[in-house]
Amino acid sequence: MKSVILDVDGTIWDTTTEVAKCWTKVINENGIEIELSGEQLGKLFGLPMDMLIKAILPNVPEQERMEVAEKAVTYENEHLRTAVVKPYDGVVETIKNLSEITDVYIVSNANSGYIESMMENLQIEKYIKDFTCYGDTGEYKDKNIQYIIEKNKISDPIYVGDTEMDRQACKSANVPFVYAAYGLGNVKEKPDYQIQSFKEIISLIV
Repeated sequence: MKSVILDVDGTIWDTTTEVAKCWTKVINENGIEIELSGEQLGKLFGLPMDMLIKAILPNVPEQERMEVAEKAVTYENEHLRTAVVKPYDGVVETIKNLSEITDVYIVSNANSGYIESMMENLQIEKYIKDFTCYGDTGEYKDKNIQYIIEKNKISDPIYVGDTEMDRQACKSANVPFVYAAYGLGNVKEKPDYQIQSFKEIISLIV
């Protein structure tokens, strides 16, 4: 039986519009005039924070960028705990069903606290065996996938994500990649598997 490791943005849900509002508010409050859109962020989601904030504020000194990012992340995480964000079709039910037949994990390039906010919002904490992210470890996704596998002694994992970075991370970690074609991103090479909806994950593990 395969264990399932999930990405978050573009796989479980799409918070681009809500996060754009949060970041625009905090950045403007710090004296930088900018208006971010969900579409802009959708192209950047999946990047670890150091790369993402540099893409958003390329002309702002690094120390100032990171200070603004820290404030934005704190505000974003609190907002997303209760914000009305609809997950992709069938996500909550499928994660519950998956947890009854196999172990479900989450590995993301998100900031600390983001996965917890998502799980609380969707009320799926009890179905997730373990999780980690770039914000918790300072490591990129390939290393964090390997970390979760080694920590939990996973013998037969698959990773579900929606971007080329996810595909490359899986290749580096030597883990089969399931491309969530319904998500925010795309891939440059053929994935190991491809799904058109989250619910199709079930068919890959049984």
